Amino acid sequence: MKTNSLIAIAVTSLLFSNNLTTRAQLTSFAEGDKYGLKNAAGEVVVKPKYDDISDFYGGMARVDIQEKYGYIDTTGNEVIPLKYADAGVFSEGLVEVEMNNKYGFIDKTGKMVIPFKYVTAEPFKQGLSFVRLAKPTVKDKDNVNGGFINKSGKTVIPFIYNGGGHNFSEGLAMVATDNDNILKCGYVDTTGKVVIELKYELGGDFHEGLVSVESNGKRGFIDKSGMVVIDFKYDIKNVGARFSEGLAGIMDGGKYGFIDKKGNTIVPFIYEFASDFSEGLAAVQLDDKWGYIDTTGKIVIPCRYSKGWIFKNGKASVKLNDTDDFFNIDKQGNPVK
Repeated sequence: MKTNSLIAIAVTSLLFSNNLTTRAQLTSFAEGDKYGLKNAAGEVVVKPKYDDISDFYGGMARVDIQEKYGYIDTTGNEVIPLKYADAGVFSEGLVEVEMNNKYGFIDKTGKMVIPFKYVTAEPFKQGLSFVRLAKPTVKDKDNVNGGFINKSGKTVIPFIYNGGGHNFSEGLAMVATDNDNILKCGYVDTTGKVVIELKYELGGDFHEGLVSVESNGKRGFIDKSGMVVIDFKYDIKNVGARFSEGLAGIMDGGKYGFIDKKGNTIVPFIYEFASDFSEGLAAVQLDDKWGYIDTTGKIVIPCRYSKGWIFKNGKASVKLNDTDDFFNIDKQGNPVK
């Protein structure tokens, strides 16, 4: 389902995502409340006419005008018409889109591959997608049981989980049951076998062999066998906490810092927010300004930006002020195209 790509790094769903891609040498820019794209030379490739433009995933970017969604390619051509009520971003060659209050999947030509019959649908990861079948008698779509389908639309893991589902990551996916408003989360493999018992209050996706889960109102980390590796002692607000480049940004006492895989504090808990590490640097917020630190905690680029993204291909997009446009910097903080 849809995510807003133009929200800056301070939004958790983007902040903790190392799946953000570059814009294939195209950079978004705004004129008023409309967005277009420029190439690396600063030439306008797509005139500003869209309400939103996502990053490019698999050579395709989602665009919308008045909440109708379609897709453009890396040349800026509209290859899939803006006709969907909701839409995700391409993953493994397919994307989930909504029409007439039902979700299905299309390919990069716009051809329907899996029919529109689901009330929710998640992106394909490791060949599987978590979906919920439409049931007219159930008004709250989040209370409809879900399961996993493959790219042919065949059910691989039965529709028995009613507490939500996550994408597969490193061979495991979080599943949950919600009985009498008591949520219990655990993990299954790609065959549907329960590998980690459904006993946690919340969970995330595995990264670098570990996952953050919640127990008794605190967050800790477990491995793929379910063994507790880092004790449950961190704030429950750490919904997106995960390891990247050997470190996890996590909140303790209302501030963010970084720990290693043994639970040792590597970067002190002094920041208002923190991103994943990417290419050796992480974005951190201090006194409402963003900058970048290295894996030792040293401030490499001072906290002077109002917004900032993680580094990709040696560049990060930042804003000096909220009213300014984004521009790219290198790892020394120098402006670059």
